[in-house]
Amino acid sequence: MNRRVKKVLFLKEICIMKLLISMLIILFLFTGCLTVEKVEVVFNITPSGGEYWARHTGWKSSESGPEKIEKEFKKLIKRFGKKGEGLETELSIKGLYLLYKKMYVKNEKIITEYKGHMAIGTGFAAENFALVNNEIIHILRAGNDVDLDTNGKVYKTEKNTIITWPADTKKLTWTYTDPKITSAKNNLVALYNKWK
Repeated sequence: MNRRVKKVLFLKEICIMKLLISMLIILFLFTGCLTVEKVEVVFNITPSGGEYWARHTGWKSSESGPEKIEKEFKKLIKRFGKKGEGLETELSIKGLYLLYKKMYVKNEKIITEYKGHMAIGTGFAAENFALVNNEIIHILRAGNDVDLDTNGKVYKTEKNTIITWPADTKKLTWTYTDPKITSAKNNLVALYNKWK
């Protein structure tokens, strides 16, 4: 293999890794006691970096007490309260852009959706994505007791769920639901209706 081909392959691996790292950051923007029943994610790898779309269905709070629950709801509103297209908002990570977001209620569940893109040339690290031996590897932070649907291969250990894709995969998808959260209380719909 000549030097030029090696360089092109190396640059392709760098682009894939940067996209995977951006996926991690997008998926885990939320901290605290907010939980969600169902998460759907689609990433399309493009020559310019990548595009993503995600939907979270059934937001709840694991807090107890009305004041704490309302505080958690305010965190959700702060992140998704304004909807719109063409936002071109650069997130706290340079080169990662949020283009569209919205929040609404359907079937008595709060749903949030967002999409955006990542520009090539950003650099940051993530612990649960890797490009190893010509495979994209993702460790799902939801654990191993979720119901999962993906276009990758799934491996479960005692404590983790791992998804792999061939390195040349152009579209990465996964959807998971957490039965524990589905049955949890503190649905935030009443607060949403009051806020709206």
